[in-house]
Amino acid sequence: MNQRVAALALVNVVLLSGDVFAQSNESETSDAVAGVDIVLDNGDTISLAGEEVLIKGRSRRPKAAELVIGGREAAAVAGVQGDALKAVRTLSGVARTPAGSQGLSVWGAAPSDTRLYVDDVPIPRLFHLGGNRSVLPSHEIESFRLIPGGASSRFGRAIGGAVEVRTAEPGLRPAEFLVHVDPFDVGLHASSRFAESSWISLSTRASLLSESLDAVAPMGFQDLVPVPDTFDFQARAGHVLNSGDSLRMLIIGSSDHLERGIPSVQADQAFSELSDSEFVRVGLSLLREHNDVTRKMTVWVGADREEQDLRFGAVSAFGRKKVSSAGLLLLQDIHVSDEFEFKLGADGQYSRSKFSRQGALSLPSREGDIFVFGGRPGNRINEDNWQVDAASLGLFLSAEIAPTEWIDIEAGFRFEPAFTLGKRVLPARPSEAEIGYSDLQVAADPRLRVSVRPSSAWNLFAAAGRYHQPPSADDLSPVFGSPVLAQSSAYQALVGAEVSPLSALRIEVLAFVARQKQLAVRSDLATPSIAALLHSTGEGENLGTQVSVRVDLSEDLYGSLSY
Repeated sequence: MNQRVAALALVNVVLLSGDVFAQSNESETSDAVAGVDIVLDNGDTISLAGEEVLIKGRSRRPKAAELVIGGREAAAVAGVQGDALKAVRTLSGVARTPAGSQGLSVWGAAPSDTRLYVDDVPIPRLFHLGGNRSVLPSHEIESFRLIPGGASSRFGRAIGGAVEVRTAEPGLRPAEFLVHVDPFDVGLHASSRFAESSWISLSTRASLLSESLDAVAPMGFQDLVPVPDTFDFQARAGHVLNSGDSLRMLIIGSSDHLERGIPSVQADQAFSELSDSEFVRVGLSLLREHNDVTRKMTVWVGADREEQDLRFGAVSAFGRKKVSSAGLLLLQDIHVSDEFEFKLGADGQYSRSKFSRQGALSLPSREGDIFVFGGRPGNRINEDNWQVDAASLGLFLSAEIAPTEWIDIEAGFRFEPAFTLGKRVLPARPSEAEIGYSDLQVAADPRLRVSVRPSSAWNLFAAAGRYHQPPSADDLSPVFGSPVLAQSSAYQALVGAEVSPLSALRIEVLAFVARQKQLAVRSDLATPSIAALLHSTGEGENLGTQVSVRVDLSEDLYGSLSY
């Protein structure tokens, strides 16, 4: 009898895991099992062939306002050209950014306020320069999750939303090869499995869009529309240890190059732009699942490089940035019972950023700048070289409690001290010694999410929390910004309802508010103070409602509408 109970518990864990979410808080299923053997911890084997198994347990659902989409489904969305990650732009709460941009505007927040992760490794962007292609091919993606607001205590360093991408393991074949060619790019993919415990996957892509447009677009088209040359690569591997723990490695890189210009018979009216950017991330994750405790450890290192040269006649701006970074994530998930789950962990991050910039103070433009189309940039110029070391350690915990079958409450707290070290607090002067600075800022953020299901067809939810984001190292120049910027903060709250009047129909309505404070904005003074071109006095408020309707007509046919 004890062996029978252990076997059913194992089947329950397997069937209720993954990104498949049921429509009710509790589920029951009873069916005949054929050809299934269960191996117990003591080595005994139990055959369930022909047996009728009853499985009962609490189903897993996405949290308030979160959306989880599988890679195969996302790649089939109309208008994404088979690029799964571009489907995130079609989701509720994501605004359409201007043509040629590569960021995401989630619930009205600036693109730099949303954090992006691939297998728990943070990356600087999801899309190549121009926004025509993502940095990950669709066949590498298992699923992605959009958290537009109300994120749990696991997430920090952002006052906007978050996007989590999960990569897929190769298929069961010993070896797979794929060659992909279309007007956008050419790609190669190879993967292999070694026995049943190890696998490796390699992919690379290079853009063809510039050549494709040259053949069909009018002459001079690329002078107006940014069409960069792009390249990306991914190397992933996985191995199951003898203890049952799983080890995964991720290497992801991206490179963009853009060169364009508009000549003019008048030298002061000509325009040219040269941009280069690239990043590399290397991550290693260890996952250990034992009974009702799941532990994860992820370490990563990265390098970024950006270079930009803008010229508007006699007015120019040149900037170069190099960033070296590293981070660590420790996470422990303790499933005490169906009514109580406890999570705690820590994530640390360190970066060293080196900058060199010269030219117009107003170039490149930034969020919140007053800009008139066709207007020329200001002619005030300067130059600066600065370095910023930044480190932060976020400690977080959360408890999810389900006192009844129709109520689910998750309360969390995040404590995160952030340390910044710079070499100069004032612009460099030949007659004065350089004076450095250090700054310690501490964030303490409570989070709360509540879900109430009065029936299997209804789900009422609400979430609220406080969020902080360190100042960008780009803004800490004593010439082009200010080294004494404070952390930006935000309060987010949302309330909504999800109803499923039919098994194939789902309707969601929600309202949200996000209030942001201490944003870095340009000084409105005609002659700003020394080392105070930017200051932390900006405020923002985003209010909105969204409605989404989804109809699943079959496994491969569905439709959705959002506003």
